[in-house]
Amino acid sequence: MKENVSQLVDWLFKNNLKYSFVDADIESTAFFSVKSKGGKILISLNTSHPAYHKLVEVLDENTTGVSQEDLERRLTNASEGLKLLLMAWARYEDEQPDGRLKTSAQESRQDWGRIARQFLHED
Repeated sequence: MKENVSQLVDWLFKNNLKYSFVDADIESTAFFSVKSKGGKILISLNTSHPAYHKLVEVLDENTTGVSQEDLERRLTNASEGLKLLLMAWARYEDEQPDGRLKTSAQESRQDWGRIARQFLHED
């Protein structure tokens, strides 16, 4: 695995990319992991996580030869998957005890929203 990560980082540098998604069987309940290597960010999507099969398929940009029914299924899965992730965050935040932990979760959500907004404005 370490050799594959090194090869990926080399490829990112050669192609001047900052982020890269990789599929990985992660022994964790996390949907993804984030590792910073040499100024590059590797986002490993956990193939063992149930959300993987709901969300990642829709990321496949190749639609050649894909039926309308399959495309509609992908969109439905993506919609359900996104709602699932938002509900999971909402539950996580709601279950935090009042005080520092709840405030920290709320601030993290707001920080993430600001970063997402910046990404969308960059496009």
